[in-house]
Parts: sequence; C-alpha cells; structure tokens
Amino acid sequence: LYLKAHDGGPRRRWLLAGAVGTFVLALVSKASVMVLPAALVILDIYPLRRLGGGWQGWTGRAARAVWLEKIPFVILGVAGAIVTYSAQKMNAFITPLERYPLSARPAMVFYSLWFYLEKTIMPQGLAPLYELPAKVSLLDRQFLIPAIAVTAISVAVLTLRRRWPAGLAVWAYYAIALGPVIGIVHSGHQLTNDRYSYLPGLGFALLVGAVAGAAVQAGMAGMLRPALAKAVAALGVVWFCGLAYLSAQQVQIWYDTESLWRNSLESDPGCSICHGNLGVFYSNGGQLDLAKAEFERVQALRPDNVKVHQHLGYTYAMLGDYRRALGHFEIFFARYPNDVEGLNNFSAALLNGGRPNEAVDHLERAIKIKPGHVLSHVNLGFAYADIGRPAEALATFRNAIALQYDSPQAWFGLARVYFEAGQPQAAHTAWGILGQLDKKFANRIGPAFLQTW
Repeated sequence: LYLKAHDGGPRRRWLLAGAVGTFVLALVSKASVMVLPAALVILDIYPLRRLGGGWQGWTGRAARAVWLEKIPFVILGVAGAIVTYSAQKMNAFITPLERYPLSARPAMVFYSLWFYLEKTIMPQGLAPLYELPAKVSLLDRQFLIPAIAVTAISVAVLTLRRRWPAGLAVWAYYAIALGPVIGIVHSGHQLTNDRYSYLPGLGFALLVGAVAGAAVQAGMAGMLRPALAKAVAALGVVWFCGLAYLSAQQVQIWYDTESLWRNSLESDPGCSICHGNLGVFYSNGGQLDLAKAEFERVQALRPDNVKVHQHLGYTYAMLGDYRRALGHFEIFFARYPNDVEGLNNFSAALLNGGRPNEAVDHLERAIKIKPGHVLSHVNLGFAYADIGRPAEALATFRNAIALQYDSPQAWFGLARVYFEAGQPQAAHTAWGILGQLDKKFANRIGPAFLQTW
C-alpha cells in the first residue's frame, strides 16, 4: 500500500491510511515490526529516491512532505515499543545490565548480525535454542570473528553505495529489522533465535531474486558467455538442492523430544538449558540415572542456576537418596520458598519415599499459595489416603476434578480411595470415567475390580 501510494493519484491518501491501518494489525501480531518507520525511510532513499541527494533532498519542500507521512507510523512504532518493553519488564524477561553490562551489548549486536546472515545463506546446525553464554566479551573468538566480518561487510557496502545502492539499502534494512532482537535491549535466555530472521531476511530474498533475474536477462541478451550463464544457473540449482536437503534433515531432528535436544547439544554442547530439557525428558520417562547426569551437567555449566536443584532433588528422591534430595530442595527453597511446582515435586518425592505425613504440610502450603494448582490437590489426596484420612482424600480428589475434570490422576485416586473404603459401586463409576480418559492408567487398578464383580 505504501509503495502504491508513491505512484500518486486520487487514492493516495486512502492508500497511506490503509498502510497505517495494516501497520496497526502488524503491531498487534508481531511487536518487532515497530521498526517499520525506519524501514520506510530506507525505501524512500532507495529505490524510491524521495530522500537524499544533497541538503535540499533531506529538508526541501518535497522532503518535508515525505517526513510528514511518517508521523503516524512513528507514533505507532514508539507506542508499540513502549508496550512491548513494559510487558517484557513486567514479566521480568528483560536481561539486567548487572548480568550483561553495556560493554557486552556490542558483542551481542555483531554476533546477531553475522549469525542470521550466515544461517540464511547456509542453514546448518540449526537448534531450537542458542543459549546466551554466561559471559559475553567482544574479545572472545565467538564474538570477535563476527565483529570483524560485519565490519568488513558494512565498509564494503558503504564504499560501493554509489555504484550499488541496493546493497547498502538491503544491509541497512537488515540491521534495522533486527533492531528489536539484536541485543541492545535483550530479553530471555537466548543469544539468537532462528525465527527472528524471517522479517530481516526479506531484503536478502529480494536481492537474490534481483540477481537471478539480472543473470537471466543478461544471458538472454547475450551479455554473458553461454558457459558462464550455465555455471551461474548450475550454482543456483546446487544451492536450492542443498537447502532442500538440509530442510529434509531438519525435519528428522524434530522427530521427538530426545532427538531434538540431543541434536541441540551436538550444535552447542555448552547449552545448559538443552541439558536441562533433556534431563526432564529422561526423568519423565523413568530414566533417572540419565536424568541425573544431565542435571549435574547443568549444575557444572551454570553453578548459579538454582532451579536445577529442584530437578536434582526430585531425581535423587526417586532414586531413594533422600539425604541428597533434601539438600538440593533446601537450596532451591532458600531462593524460591513459595514456588508451587517445587513444593509439589518435593511432596511427590516424599510420597514415593513413603513419607506422606511430611508431604501433607508442603502440599497444603502449595494449595494455599495457588488454590488452582491441580497436581497439588491430587498429591494431597494421595497423602491423605496414605495416612488414613479417606474422607479428606475424597474431598481433595473431588476438588481436583472440579478444577480439571479430565485429570486422570484425580480419577485414579478417587477410584482407589473408594475401593479401599469398601464402596465398590462408587469405585467402579470413577474407574469407568478413568478408562474413558486414560485406558493405560485404568488398567493399573483394573485387576483389583475383578474380585468384586
């Protein structure tokens, strides 16, 4: 719409209004488009050539009209930036300067500029997470080489700006589009993220298309030697086939959770979050020794990571080593005393270890902090049942079902308590509902009901 408005005509104002409207919709769907006003200025410089070319080209009457057009876009962009920053800060996602000071930010910027260009050209070693290192320094090899490469590219496109203005325009747009996620204002655990390259990569896609079109035209006009034209075509085919092959390989990586995080660790063995996620996968699958090894690796990589102690505590408890489990949980609760998930996991470990009396206190506290936490109600029901308080167990399981009707654990507990209390009809009813929700879970207590038919 913005480009069509440049053609003029009676619909120009409506087209500009439409561009502003679609910008609003874009901001609602993806906050990083807040930099659109700067991208439009790049378009006005090249290829539209509405700005530039001397002082008058920036401040003359025609130029002032161009700047005035940007006012609605700038207002919306600034508003979008403020809302996004506030939301990130409210949720404590903004990376504080105490952890990564201003001296680290240029290194993050240079690395990002090189990373997305490299992955766009040859997307090898892709991963769901590229973790932010514990320490970022421009003098480290990981950041120094990208800084040199980005500086060289910037100098080259600036030097060739008169002969090849498209190169500078694409490079400038690329840097602008990456602005919100480049590391100047950083949020999250990642240094970079593959999905951040979609919008910045549009300029490179246009550039590749323009080069391909120019090569075809030159070949048809006889300006390129036939051998050279064939070589260029062959190079393009090889590149596209290579991208297709890499895409097929990438699909296999996302086959399941284990292959995903194992591949991520092949790309970055020092990714503590990847080790942690793989550990959680092993823990959920009952492979506790493998889980423990992954969590201990997280602890070695990031000694300041307190949350891993929750996972280590639960794992040690499931392995029967309660002394170590309690030690890890104490470290975790010293930092996060009101963490409901931690309280629930600790209590689950106590239940599995045959210590339901201790679990009751922690679970009652968890429910007091977060009344809607279903698993805390479920585990409290099992704890009550284990210590001989069936009436309270039944009430607690009913509360869990009221919060989440399709919770198989709650129906399992309800069936068990009814059965143990000598109420077979109620137990059968709960068991039947459990069978509709989770047949494997229902089969665990199915044989017990055969004796009562």
